[in-house]
Amino acid sequence: MKAKAKFLLISVLFFSLVLSGCVSPSQPEESAAAGAESEPGQQGASSGSFAEGEGVSESMPDAGDSSVPDINSESGETSSLIRSVTLFPANAMPGASINVSVEAASGVEKVEIAGEDVGLVNENGIWKGSIIAPSEAGAYVLEITAGDGSGGCAEASVPYRVLLLEGGADITVFPRANNVTAGEEILVNIRVKNTQNVDDIFRVYLDATGSEVPAGSQAEPGWFEWSEKTVELRAGQDVSLPLNIRISEGISPGYRLFSAKVVSETSELYGFDTGYLLVS
Repeated sequence: MKAKAKFLLISVLFFSLVLSGCVSPSQPEESAAAGAESEPGQQGASSGSFAEGEGVSESMPDAGDSSVPDINSESGETSSLIRSVTLFPANAMPGASINVSVEAASGVEKVEIAGEDVGLVNENGIWKGSIIAPSEAGAYVLEITAGDGSGGCAEASVPYRVLLLEGGADITVFPRANNVTAGEEILVNIRVKNTQNVDDIFRVYLDATGSEVPAGSQAEPGWFEWSEKTVELRAGQDVSLPLNIRISEGISPGYRLFSAKVVSETSELYGFDTGYLLVS
C-alpha cells in the first residue's frame, strides 16, 4: 500500500554548488529571485546520507557533485579551503531546520555563514551548523566563507529552495511473497521512495503485531536481521534496504505475515506494505 500527500509546488531549482571569490561575512550576496514557477515533477538532487550498509537503487536521480577542489581567493590564486558543502534539506519547507556541513582544509580556522548569526563547529574537519529556512517559498542562496591562519579565504555560494509540500512516500516489500523452509534464511528488500518535492528523513520499521497482520499468521520479530532504520532521501530519491529473514526451526507450515512501514520525521506522512512468508 502506498501513502500519498498532495499539496502545491511553488518553484523548482536544481541544487548545485557555485563558487566565487572570498567576501566578508557582513557582505552576503542577494538571494536568488523567488517565485518563478516551474513544471511539476522536476526535482532537485544532491548527495544524500545513508546508514552504513544501505544500498541506493539505480533509479535514484544523479546526485549533484559538491566536491570542488579549487576556489578563487582574494589574492587571485587558487585555494582549496572549502572542499565541499552539503545542505540537508536543500529542498525544504518554510521554517524547516537546514543542516549545513562544510568539508574544509586542515588549516582553516573559521567557517561562517554570511548574514546568519550562526557559528559552524569543527568536528574532525567537517564544520557543522544549521539555519532556519525562510517563511516564504522561493529560491535562495547561502553564502559560506572560510579563512585560514595566513589570511587566505574562500567563499562558496550554495543555492537551496523553500517549497510548499507536495507528494508522498512509497514503500514496497520485494518480493512480496516468498517460499521458505523452517530453519533457513531468505533475503528480501524494503524499497522506499520519496515522491515529495522536498528532502525528508524517514523512519522505516518492521511490525509483525500491528492491526494489518491477522492474529495467528504473524511472523516472529526475532526472525528479522534489523527492525528499524532511518534514511535521508532527497526529493525524488529512493533506497533499497536489504533484509535477511531467518525462520526458526520447528515452525509449523503456513503463511506468516509482517508489515514494513515508513513514517516521515518532518510531517504526518505514513505508509506500509505487507510481506508474506510461506513456510514449509
